[in-house]
Amino acid sequence: MTFYVYAHLRPGLTPFYVGKGSGRRAYDFVNGRSKHYKNIVAKHGRENITVVEMFCKSESEAFLREQLAIKALRATGARLCNQSDGGEGASGAVRSAEFRAGVAARTLGKKFTLGRKHTLEAREKISRANIGNTHSLGKLHSAEVKLKMSASAKTRWARGKRIGWKHSSETRAKISASRRKING
Repeated sequence: MTFYVYAHLRPGLTPFYVGKGSGRRAYDFVNGRSKHYKNIVAKHGRENITVVEMFCKSESEAFLREQLAIKALRATGARLCNQSDGGEGASGAVRSAEFRAGVAARTLGKKFTLGRKHTLEAREKISRANIGNTHSLGKLHSAEVKLKMSASAKTRWARGKRIGWKHSSETRAKISASRRKING
């Protein structure tokens, strides 16, 4: 695994965060970030944040360089949103059997869902509403659904497929004329 130290810089190229990472960590602006950090990114916009990376030979070297960079930047008066002096992290952490047993006991029998869990009544209602619908682009929609679609929705749905309906002769003539102008 390759480790590196990275810095995030505001548009004026002043650093506001220094971290240690591997993989795509330097480009993740959301997960594991403090509210202060997220506020700075929101203020300037992700696309305006500059990322600078310095690759290291080992994780321990990366931790040391992170500490040194934070210390040096703070000494020059840089306002960093780092909450610590760096050098700590949980990559490769090995949890004790006691810790793992405690987590297992707390989560035993719990179901983890994403978002809201629908009631049985709501699931049946959704199921009835979806009868006859196909959600795959490879299959045709029912005739009833096609009739309800607006012209622009039909165009988006049929783009590249041209299944079930065709352009009128007038529309085909307009398309042909515009292509002659472009290629012409």
